[in-house]
Amino acid sequence: MKRILASVLFASLLAGCASKDPAEHFRRGSDYMGQKKYQEAIVELRTAVQLNPNYGEARLMLAEAFQSVGDLPGALRESVRAADLLPDNVPAQLLAGNQLLLAQSFQDAGGRADRVLAKDPANTEALILKGNALAGLNDFDAALTRYEQAAKSAPGSETGYIGIGAVELTRGKQQAAEEAFQRAANINPKSASAKVALADLYWRTRQIDAAEKQLKAAHDLEPRNPLLNRAMGVLYMATGRAPQAESYFVTYADTLGTPAGRFALANYYLSLNRSADARRVLAETAKQPESFAEATTSLASLDLLAGKTEEARKGIETVLAKSPKYVNALVLKAQVLSNDRKYAEALAEIGKALAVEPNNPAAHLAEGSIYAATNRLTEAIASYESALKSDAKNPLQVHEANFRLGGIHLQLGSLDRAMTHAQAALQAQPTSANAHLLAARIETNRGQLSEARRRLAALKGAFPDAAPVANLRGQIELASKQPALAAAAFQEALKHDPANVEALTALARMDLAAGRKKEALDRLEGSLRQPNPSVDLLVLAGQVYGGAGDLPKAEKSLLAAVEREPNRFDAYTMLGQLYASQGRLPDAVKQFETILSRNPKAVGSNTTLGVLLQMSGRLPEAERAYENTLAIDPRAGVAANNLAWLLVESRRDLDRALGLAQVASATMPDVAAVSDTLGWVYYRRNLPALALPPLLKAVKAEPRNPEFQYHLGAAYAAAGDKVKARNALTQALELKLGANEAKHARELLDSLRS
Repeated sequence: MKRILASVLFASLLAGCASKDPAEHFRRGSDYMGQKKYQEAIVELRTAVQLNPNYGEARLMLAEAFQSVGDLPGALRESVRAADLLPDNVPAQLLAGNQLLLAQSFQDAGGRADRVLAKDPANTEALILKGNALAGLNDFDAALTRYEQAAKSAPGSETGYIGIGAVELTRGKQQAAEEAFQRAANINPKSASAKVALADLYWRTRQIDAAEKQLKAAHDLEPRNPLLNRAMGVLYMATGRAPQAESYFVTYADTLGTPAGRFALANYYLSLNRSADARRVLAETAKQPESFAEATTSLASLDLLAGKTEEARKGIETVLAKSPKYVNALVLKAQVLSNDRKYAEALAEIGKALAVEPNNPAAHLAEGSIYAATNRLTEAIASYESALKSDAKNPLQVHEANFRLGGIHLQLGSLDRAMTHAQAALQAQPTSANAHLLAARIETNRGQLSEARRRLAALKGAFPDAAPVANLRGQIELASKQPALAAAAFQEALKHDPANVEALTALARMDLAAGRKKEALDRLEGSLRQPNPSVDLLVLAGQVYGGAGDLPKAEKSLLAAVEREPNRFDAYTMLGQLYASQGRLPDAVKQFETILSRNPKAVGSNTTLGVLLQMSGRLPEAERAYENTLAIDPRAGVAANNLAWLLVESRRDLDRALGLAQVASATMPDVAAVSDTLGWVYYRRNLPALALPPLLKAVKAEPRNPEFQYHLGAAYAAAGDKVKARNALTQALELKLGANEAKHARELLDSLRS
């Protein structure tokens, strides 16, 4: 108790010592500003304006302090308040005007300039501010007039000509812009601004050497200017001389003295894979309260990339404990949960992030990747498109969203849309190897093999040891009907990536088709020995083991696949066919009932039981199994599709059947059987116009499926298109349709002939 009382007493004594005089705090703040101790100045000046809210001079100096530490919102807020309190103070009006200009409040910025010009029509800074505001409003003629007035009012100043050059450059008059910038440089050879303006012009017109010369000259004049150092660093990065950029980014961080500078330095180190240096900078940055959340989240992101998942989790939770709504941490947490296949929890975190920032592109991108991982491609497309529509876009995010969209549309067979997004990705990042790979695959599928080979040559030159490049070569050779060359390319891919599913799949198909079972098995088992094989690899193992006659291993692989990814429709189908081919359906049912008695919430096991019961003809029990699955996971696509099918075949509760079929279609839009189910439900609901698109999609994917052709023919008949109905029904019968459906198909054909 004594210790507590002593602490209270000490605090009260300190409070008593604190000055209540705002002028005293203003004086201290002014002293700190002179010493460039901006944070200390901010503390004193804040106290001054708290004690006297109408202290205009203190607010003006506080705005300057905020500007010095890069706190632009604070600088804007205080400069406007100061200008309102000091209407005749020219520096206050100009500072407020320039801060409003940065905030793109061009009308208000021009108003501040007008206040100064009303009393001093020749004030050069006000004329420049007015010109900048008019240019921001796209009134270039009026802006040019103001810049010309500024040039006349101060013939020894370069600023007016810099403004003239900027307007001419915006209008596309590059020669006139260069002449104005050169005149500015001649008027004041020591003007860094004139040289920067020339450097910008030369950079835009791809005169890289000239741009570098001007920027270096500007830097020589102001070697400690933070923005010039950043510009030099960016120039060296953009021209492939990243190591030479280091000293400039270091100086930028030191001279700026804000978290923004340190983050720029950390990002520079990350671009060179110097993670230790990046960590050092971020760790120092995290010590500052204002940058703790961002820096700590960045460190957690590095931990995640390094495979240190637990460290990443700890860092994220530390941030969220202090800032529960910090969006970057919420997005990173979602990525960690997604890596652990906790997709529902990951989406919940993304929901929190988007509730805070609905237009956050990183959150939309992360959401899209989660939907794509769970095969919910329709929702993935919507998320990636939302990322493109978001307010805060940068080239990396634009590239990523377009690249992902292009890949999904390629997977869905929409080649034109896929190429549109691939080209947009390349426009955002012209050197992106991933986007060039995507474009080449689209060209291969389009049959544009010459174009694909040209891209391949460039990619192989840049990435000679990359498995994706070798796979691309294999796909091009397959499309060119050169199987031996294709096999060699896929084997090369496996040298670089022994668990590469695309190469393994292609080679396994070739081997099994040629009767080379041992080669297929040896290659597969070598890949399965890799740690944590992917679900795609497990499904492939089921196919290869099944094709080679090793049914126990096929079963084991497929069971592992459906437990890890419950919406793998192909894995369930193969598993059911495997049990049926062995006459083991009753035993398999008992096996899964035993499994579920131990783990009743397993989505994969519940769905498998439903499939086995359905194949055994035990339809009421199958329905119950699917209902159990959907109670656990309402978006379990396979269970939703199969239950919808059972309902529509027995013509019961077609409204529920439609809802289930739509869920299945949303989660598995590229599965032909799912499209067929949705179309057939529409047909049974007497909506043939809605039935036709999904049924056509199913037939396009599997044109030799007699049941799909029969359903399409029935829908065409209901829609009144007799010719197409007859064609589809005839094909269905030629493909050996089942007895009951064949009877109905013949009856339909007879009715169409009458």
